[in-house]
Amino acid sequence: MSEKIEPVRVNPVIRHDYEASITMKDGWKFRLDPKDEGVGLRWFNNPAAFTEKINVPGCWQGQRFGYGGTDEIQDFRLNVRSFRATYKGTGWYANILQIPEQWKSKRLWLRFGGAHPSA
Repeated sequence: MSEKIEPVRVNPVIRHDYEASITMKDGWKFRLDPKDEGVGLRWFNNPAAFTEKINVPGCWQGQRFGYGGTDEIQDFRLNVRSFRATYKGTGWYANILQIPEQWKSKRLWLRFGGAHPSA
């Protein structure tokens, strides 16, 4: 008997029919920060600091960001998964969100799904 593995959905977003939303899955830029210098160099104010494209959602190791070789981790079922790059450290994501004019006076929520708790 084969078992179908489904991705985990923790706290799925429940939207009301009148609630508007924007999905920001496209247009993401990325940069590794092995020296942890991005804050001091104010990368957050410099869009030119981000030269690589990255797919979101997705992990950077699976997209070959990091060093050569492979890295193995255990998933939630304790199965070993192999990634195509190795890196443990800081990574920066950048994107631009255009707020529609009709939303400018409204209360807005920005939701990050799957971000590390320290982010």
